[in-house]
Amino acid sequence: MPASGALAAAGPGWVRGGGRERERTAAATALVFSARCDAVRMCRLPWSSAVAVRRLVVVEVDIRLRARVIAEERLGSLAPRWAHVRGVAAAAELMIADLDVTDANAVVAAAWLHDVGYAPSAARTGFHPVDGAKLVRESGFSELVVSLVAFHSGAEFEAHERGQESLLAAFTRPPQDLLDRVTYCDLTIGPDGMPICAEDRIAEVLHRYGADDPVHRAMTAARAPLLAAVARVEHVGAKT
Repeated sequence: MPASGALAAAGPGWVRGGGRERERTAAATALVFSARCDAVRMCRLPWSSAVAVRRLVVVEVDIRLRARVIAEERLGSLAPRWAHVRGVAAAAELMIADLDVTDANAVVAAAWLHDVGYAPSAARTGFHPVDGAKLVRESGFSELVVSLVAFHSGAEFEAHERGQESLLAAFTRPPQDLLDRVTYCDLTIGPDGMPICAEDRIAEVLHRYGADDPVHRAMTAARAPLLAAVARVEHVGAKT
């Protein structure tokens, strides 16, 4: 099933938080721990190795929880923005089944944090991907998470329109397949946190920002590359 179909099938309930999200995190921890302990047994390593594995898994899954906490602290009072971010993070959980744990956690963490640069407490330059990436770096996340936030959803185009390419150059571009997934989730979740087709999402952004706004100009220029990213993710989803 294409990824967009999976989102649509999930229905309105999947954007709600609370116990369901905690259960999903606990289940992910248990599954990863079980798989790694199987590897420990197959290699006939001492059980102390499995204890170390457990600690590693908890740390890795905790990345997602830390990302959510920071996002909620910064954006929780901005109702429309927070609804969108929660929806993007929920969508990201559906995008990671074929990834290793490190990449999967980076994608979900970046989904939670992708718009944190809009928070008044984080805004420095007015260019939210860079402001967000700086905050994410200062918060101790990996450079992979930092770069996914910095480059999500065609940030290069907006940097060009703002004349701020030098600010974005402070960050390393992430692997395209991971960036595509974060961008896909951002483009297929509307401001209300509900699924939307990418074409309609782009139209919504263009409508929200006037023709003279750098966001409008950037989205116009980025439209084809962004839709290509969506198509790549859906192609991967159709094969899995």
